[in-house]
Amino acid sequence: MARDLKITKDPLTGKRGIRIVNGTLETVTGAEECAQRIEIALNTILGEFAFDLLKGLPLFDQIFRRRQYQSLVLNYYRNGILAVNQVKAVQELSIERGEERDYNMKFSALYEDNTTITGTI
Repeated sequence: MARDLKITKDPLTGKRGIRIVNGTLETVTGAEECAQRIEIALNTILGEFAFDLLKGLPLFDQIFRRRQYQSLVLNYYRNGILAVNQVKAVQELSIERGEERDYNMKFSALYEDNTTITGTI
């Protein structure tokens, strides 16, 4: 089974990082690892990752335009979720646009062992 380093969010600063507990790096596996990879995929901007400029979502080029069709935005995010290994399907996906042009996206995806992964970005 694959595993990855666990990324945690500091509740005080909001910064993300890895932790060492009792001299060992924390790791995640299974559905928790997949949920973490989905969150990373949905927060990666196209061209941001120096080793693969084609990785990420076109947040500035396509998604954050002034007048954008919600169905197109949802399609970009749906494809971003489906591109993560071990995701079988996207069960739910919704986006709410706030007054400050911020977005709250909720998703529900089906992991390969039929576990439901939910998250908010």
